[in-house]
Amino acid sequence: MLMTVERDDIDIPVAPADMSDICDTVARICADHPADYWRGLERQPVGDRFPQAFMTALAEAGMMGAILPEDAGGAGLPIEAAAAIVTTIHAAGADARMLIAQFEAAERLLAAGGTGATPVLQEVAEGGLAIYATALLEGTVRDGGDGGIVLDGTAARVSGVSASARILVVLPGGRGVALVEPSAVTASPLRELSNTNVWDIAFDGVSVPQDDIHGPGDADSDRPGTLRGILEAAAAVGDGRFFSRRGAQYANERVVFGSPIGSYQGIQFPLARAHVEVEAADIALRRAVALVDAGRPAGAETAVAHHLAMDAAWNMADAAFTTHGGFAFAREYDIERKWRDVRAARLAARPEAGDLRAIAEEALGLSAD
Repeated sequence: MLMTVERDDIDIPVAPADMSDICDTVARICADHPADYWRGLERQPVGDRFPQAFMTALAEAGMMGAILPEDAGGAGLPIEAAAAIVTTIHAAGADARMLIAQFEAAERLLAAGGTGATPVLQEVAEGGLAIYATALLEGTVRDGGDGGIVLDGTAARVSGVSASARILVVLPGGRGVALVEPSAVTASPLRELSNTNVWDIAFDGVSVPQDDIHGPGDADSDRPGTLRGILEAAAAVGDGRFFSRRGAQYANERVVFGSPIGSYQGIQFPLARAHVEVEAADIALRRAVALVDAGRPAGAETAVAHHLAMDAAWNMADAAFTTHGGFAFAREYDIERKWRDVRAARLAARPEAGDLRAIAEEALGLSAD
């Protein structure tokens, strides 16, 4: 029986489309950038850890414009395609955070600039213009003359600054967005437990010409935020599947007292319970994706999927870590690296504060005050 979700008296199919071709391409790129590649990045100086070779391969395969409209140079694929790409990357043990950042930046630019942003978006879709960095300006915007503006202030935890050709600055007060040269700002990379590629930025009288200002356009569009929620959930589902596969493999191979440790319920049950949570999160994710691609509101559904996926990925990571015992700390197993990534993602996403509030207000109709 086909699973559907009802919205506005319409039954919307939730069954996934066939994304095997695009997922196979992504899987091959991941195979060309195996665990040694990601471990090697963590040995580089803190400002040089951007996965440039991996992102270049994705760009050459046309992934940057996957969900951009065709009239903006993209492939016009549904968000379901982006979710499938991200899940595939994380299930392979790789990292799609910079791809998610580029997808979100393009959506913000499209919402703010509309057709006026088409030339820039075409460059993004072709892989010639990287915009991994989105900065939420905390400061002031002054008149710069000739339609331009001057920016003063700061932005915290901005991703991928070192590899971005432009920084997308979200202007305060719903004024739209601005494209800024990275050389115009002062950026400091943050040294963290996981390779998060985040920077703190200072704007000190940064001039932006009129041609690089877009918007405000649809300043109230929730699509960029919904897209990020869906793709973060997709990454978490992929992480859960990575740990599920690695945990089960090790449990079958590791023999203690003449039997594989996977034959003991103390190992079986935590992995099985986390597997249930990952698969439930995937179903919730497909429901949210189906609504968004059908043009329906999906704020609450996205929050449900995001919340379930973040918890499921963390629980599966913990179960796989416990299954490996002391070997979980050995870098060659990649358990500790991905464990750190999942923990960092869960902390950054703040599922308790953000998701539960959205569910309370949108699904349950509770007060927003």
